[in-house]
Amino acid sequence: MVAMRVLLLVLGNPILCDDGVAFHVLEHMRPNLPEESDDLAIEEACTGGMDLLVYVMDFDRVLILDAVKTGRDPPGTVRTYRVEDLNESIHVDSPHHTNFSTALELGHKVHPERMPVEILIVGVEVDNILDFTEELTPAVEAAVPEAAKVALGILEGWGSIG
Repeated sequence: MVAMRVLLLVLGNPILCDDGVAFHVLEHMRPNLPEESDDLAIEEACTGGMDLLVYVMDFDRVLILDAVKTGRDPPGTVRTYRVEDLNESIHVDSPHHTNFSTALELGHKVHPERMPVEILIVGVEVDNILDFTEELTPAVEAAVPEAAKVALGILEGWGSIG
């Protein structure tokens, strides 16, 4: 059996209040993650759009941890999304850049053989993504253990952790 290459991609800005929630989730997950693995890579990125293609190419599956602001759920809600579920919400670091969903479409057209077969996002609905602080708002901070549990469950289901 050929091992699946999996990427755990942590997105956000750790100094913009709730936008840094994914970094807190990763730290909560660390005791359950292998220190070294040929099958699981962990990357942290403070970018969006086309820049994310460099990270996801050549992996079979990608699990993204990120802050989401859909306005449909109260802050602190943890949900698992597919990319198409968040066409308007996935990180766009500038109004002049494309969203992640559009970037993936281009990646599939240009390098289909290098694109992941599955991408999931564990998103935490956030409140404040504008204030410069490394602290999370209380509702978002309270969601960190749940988001970590959901993400670890996905990685375990993919066979990336034991």
